[in-house]
Amino acid sequence: MTDEQIELLDTSWERLGPHATEFADAFYGRLFELDPRLEDLFVLTEMESQGQKLVAMLDQLVKATRDPDRFAGLLGDSGRRHAGYGVVPGHYRTVGEAMLWALDQTPAGPLAPAEREVWAESYTRMAALMQKG
Repeated sequence: MTDEQIELLDTSWERLGPHATEFADAFYGRLFELDPRLEDLFVLTEMESQGQKLVAMLDQLVKATRDPDRFAGLLGDSGRRHAGYGVVPGHYRTVGEAMLWALDQTPAGPLAPAEREVWAESYTRMAALMQKG
């Protein structure tokens, strides 16, 4: 990623910060709307806590974009954990769609076209590294 793309990612994420709960709620709501079967993966999960974990992980990843080794390591670890939860390669497309949609739904959104492009590119990289892990 270029410095300009990283800056777009950073500033859009900072803008989202105060609305993290709304983002997580929108994300999981949309995810389960797109593929109701995914809700089965969360049947024993306390969703407020899960939303906080999602936001914390994305925060770590945004901060790690300037350090490709750390970025890859975080995602490899996450991919291994998610495989253990029952996540399969086909789920990643749905997650990406839900994430981009949720970013647009918070009071901080919608994303500008350049921000949306950098988030889409970042998610593609994230998903590939998670699946590789």
